[in-house]
Amino acid sequence: MEKTESVLGMKFTKPIQTVFVVSMMLLSALLISTACPGDAPSDASRAVTESLADTAWPMFRHDMHHTGQSQYNTSMNNGEKRWEFATGRYVHSSPAIGSDGTVYIGSYGGKLYAIYPNGTERWRFAFNFESNRTRSSPAISSDGTIYIGSDFGKLYAIYPNGTERWKFDANSPITSSPAIGSDGTIYVGSFDGKLYAIYPNGTERWEFATGRYVHSSPAIGSDGTIYVGSWDGKLYAIYPNGTERWEFATGEFVESPVESSPAIGSDGTIYVGSDDGKLYAIYPNGAERWEFDTDRWSIDSSPAIGSDGTIYVGSWDGKLYAIGPSFNLIIIGVIVVVACATIVGVLIVRRKKSERQDGAEEDVR
Repeated sequence: MEKTESVLGMKFTKPIQTVFVVSMMLLSALLISTACPGDAPSDASRAVTESLADTAWPMFRHDMHHTGQSQYNTSMNNGEKRWEFATGRYVHSSPAIGSDGTVYIGSYGGKLYAIYPNGTERWRFAFNFESNRTRSSPAISSDGTIYIGSDFGKLYAIYPNGTERWKFDANSPITSSPAIGSDGTIYVGSFDGKLYAIYPNGTERWEFATGRYVHSSPAIGSDGTIYVGSWDGKLYAIYPNGTERWEFATGEFVESPVESSPAIGSDGTIYVGSDDGKLYAIYPNGAERWEFDTDRWSIDSSPAIGSDGTIYVGSWDGKLYAIGPSFNLIIIGVIVVVACATIVGVLIVRRKKSERQDGAEEDVR
């Protein structure tokens, strides 16, 4: 008789046990790769946001990873207007929300507005003159300071009462939205082609030069790596000390500006769009994981990441795309597991038949 071994309470011969174990390993790997939540907040991601205000929405794209994902249930929101607030000019900026519910937003009229939760004005901060418009979105630090860039080339730090704390001069428009590191360092891009790192007191820590304008807003990984795109067609990964970790070139034949702001998954994968019409998924080491093509329509939109790992991004073709695990992969995986199970079943039947025949022969003897 051939020796049997027990797996999960079932006895199999060695060949059958091997097939069973391999099939279960394949099924486990498939479920992990396709059904695992992509961006549940991790301890590491929470650590990165220590110098960011702990509010409902403290910055552009919500958090340092730029997931664009809120933890609050909005199922009771029926879509009716609660209030509106007129700034008098275009609003390109995205709002941020303070710990007391104050809403902060910039305007083309050269002002940052602080608005009470009931829609009335708390205060306004003027950027010296009206033509100093802002397309940047504010970020709020844990001490309540509001940081925002302006088209006149300055990054402003503003106290919660609406008075200026300091301003940093980049000498070129700042349309990028600032990010705040765990040590309080503020990171922001400029049209002079540089990413700036600025101490909380407003002095420069370092600057990193790319090939062209930096409209993209930086995202910060769990290890402190800063990711930002440039009009030179590249996504840059930069160490916290300001040195380059790696660069990833988009555009197969021509330079394709990266205006999109990167988003980071809980596994460290970086997602970013490009004017070459593709959304890229990039491993933390800078190697390409995959790319999604919109047939050369520019992707200036910044991706958002759902709790199930689905990536949402808009394109110049007028469409919003939801990109997730392939159902074809799931079907293939199911077929593989069913095939393995069938083989196990056939081997068991044959083995039992052989054992009955051996037993019958022994009785005859």
